Amino acid sequence: MRNFARAAALVTIVAALLAGCGRSGPAARPDEDGSPAAPDWSTASYSYSLDSRCGERAFMGIYRVVVEHGAVVSAVPADASRERAESAEQLASFPTVASLLARAQAKGAAAPSEFHLDQATGVPTWISFEGDPNATDDEECYRISDYESAAQEG
Repeated sequence: MRNFARAAALVTIVAALLAGCGRSGPAARPDEDGSPAAPDWSTASYSYSLDSRCGERAFMGIYRVVVEHGAVVSAVPADASRERAESAEQLASFPTVASLLARAQAKGAAAPSEFHLDQATGVPTWISFEGDPNATDDEECYRISDYESAAQEG
């Protein structure tokens, strides 16, 4: 059952990624059937809350992440006692939707151990990676919530 769920999730990801192919700019356009299409995540602008309190990474906690034109430009911690990510190196350690969707397609030990996608937005809501089964403390997980697309001027 777990393999079926993973396969179904991967098919959904590929479909969402293909839906964005050939579109100019990050704005989503309706598909021919009238349903909203996934934006081109590599150039999209949006914000989301990222909970990364499990696993091993450079940052831990809950952050409000802002992505502009496919790059993280701001990561503000929900807990005021935590340091705000400000350097380019720190900001680059935060995942974008595009990077999470790309990692979700990995095979073998790099493949996610669990993956959930919001069908309405194409945004992952939960993704976890077990890492090397012989290593300790290399797990990572992300819970994504409060996704908001940036208003597109046009």
